[in-house]
Amino acid sequence: MSSSSLEGLALDLIDLENSLGSGSWSVACALIRGFGEALLSYRAGSAHERYLYFPDWFDSGVNERFGDRVGEYLNDLSPDIVAYSQTRDEVKQERSVVTSREANLASLQSMVDAGARPPQIRSMARRVAQSTKQSKELARLALEHSDPDITAAILGGFSSRDFPLPDDSLMPFVDSENDRLRDITRIILGRTEAEWKREHALDVLRQGQHVDEALELLQASYQAEDEPIVDASIRKVSLRGEDWHSVFMGVLDLFSPADRPVTTGVLDYVYRQTRCSLCRNHLVQLIADKSVLSDDVIEECLLDSYDETREFASHFLSS
Repeated sequence: MSSSSLEGLALDLIDLENSLGSGSWSVACALIRGFGEALLSYRAGSAHERYLYFPDWFDSGVNERFGDRVGEYLNDLSPDIVAYSQTRDEVKQERSVVTSREANLASLQSMVDAGARPPQIRSMARRVAQSTKQSKELARLALEHSDPDITAAILGGFSSRDFPLPDDSLMPFVDSENDRLRDITRIILGRTEAEWKREHALDVLRQGQHVDEALELLQASYQAEDEPIVDASIRKVSLRGEDWHSVFMGVLDLFSPADRPVTTGVLDYVYRQTRCSLCRNHLVQLIADKSVLSDDVIEECLLDSYDETREFASHFLSS
């Protein structure tokens, strides 16, 4: 299971306990300790710094739910709580290193030359990418670097912004053996339409590998006749693997546009297979938008563990 899936399930468990009235704070404490125990197993000298394993999404969610109680709880001196608290501080320190420096290309180049870690480079690149005057130079810096990890980190600056150079310049990385580089390349390319992207994404889907990335690449180039290929590939994704959550989220994104009809059972399949309450809630609403919501699904939603799903079902029936 991927770290993001684990964190999502942990937050779902807290919300479930809250809806049952059986002590969500005590569950949150137990989960903090569990993550702390995992962080205790970190060994100095490992390939990645310990802070990279910190459950950041979970921590943010717990703080939103319980506020100051979390900080007070982290004053506990038991080894697992200390490991969680110290790693949390490491995350904040890494962020402060980036935010304290002026966001410009020269600063980023200095960080790269000094051997900064990819997460730091990615954070600075995102800030530099906000400047239209520097975005092309930033993109060129990424393409010219020989280290795929650094290239991926700099390209991460365009994870939510338009890439300023021709898409063809990214073609050498679309099938990279470096997971991060291949993933961010497909995300960037998936924002604009091109037939070669569509054909490449469909080929990847047929192969059944990196399905989540293929869905990203297909996003803007999707055509209605591609739905059976998407459906077939989704059903081959193992629920015991690490990618099911990102794959199912990719399905949501792919079919969210109002002009994309759904004629197969792909959405119903994902609804019944996902373990994520939030995804299930979004799926039910999307299925309703596509006018393929069955009475059986609505009846199930009335008993769902997630408050918003139950409320949606009730409102849907009443209207």
